[in-house]
Amino acid sequence: MKISLCAVEQRLNDKEFNLKQIEKYASVESANGADMCVFGESFLQGFECLSFVYKDDVGVPVTQNSNEIAEIRRIARENEIAISFGYIENDHGAFYSSQMTVTKRGEIINNYRRMSPGWKEPNACSDYREGDKLYLYKMDGVSFSTLICGDFWDEDLYTYISMIDSDVLLWPVFVDFSVLDWYKNEFEDYRNQSQLVPMPVLFVNSFVDEDDRAKGGAYVFFQGKVVEELEPGKEGVLRYEYRK
Repeated sequence: MKISLCAVEQRLNDKEFNLKQIEKYASVESANGADMCVFGESFLQGFECLSFVYKDDVGVPVTQNSNEIAEIRRIARENEIAISFGYIENDHGAFYSSQMTVTKRGEIINNYRRMSPGWKEPNACSDYREGDKLYLYKMDGVSFSTLICGDFWDEDLYTYISMIDSDVLLWPVFVDFSVLDWYKNEFEDYRNQSQLVPMPVLFVNSFVDEDDRAKGGAYVFFQGKVVEELEPGKEGVLRYEYRK
């Protein structure tokens, strides 16, 4: 199965631009023979899209039956490519940091909700929530599971993480270290953390075209080693083929 990790530009609070990015890369990667595109954490709205003042944030998260999600399902269906992307979800007034995966037919096959609290401010009210379930789902004969960014670092989740038995683990993130700081202080920790699971871990970060913001980068980690790498510093796509 050919998987494209899209460490590409996203813009804060610009869903129109971010949707165009999803469509652009879905089209290009499908033409290149990819079966799936993966985008980073909170890609649709941007990681810092929330103020954590509920009345001010009501219009930011989107529901699973929103026009934006319908558009991504259309893109997947028309390009015959699965798409996994991060977004801020509204479920009956409760907000989550979620990663949705849509099949080549445009069907929602998975909607994972981040289980670690690091995506929100400590003083956020109880309507900003975490999920409580890990899921295993299968496409083209390959089984997947998802963790979002800080889930891998939350010791309370280690029991859950140790139970993951999918073929591939998606790890969408939003990390805004400088390239220098990433390699000097962070990269080895992330690589080592991927050893918590025995399967290939597909790490993908977003790119923000501003100083001191996320600088992209994508990796395939396997048993603590780097199998494939797209260095941070500019947007790009890491293409990886998983073979059973």
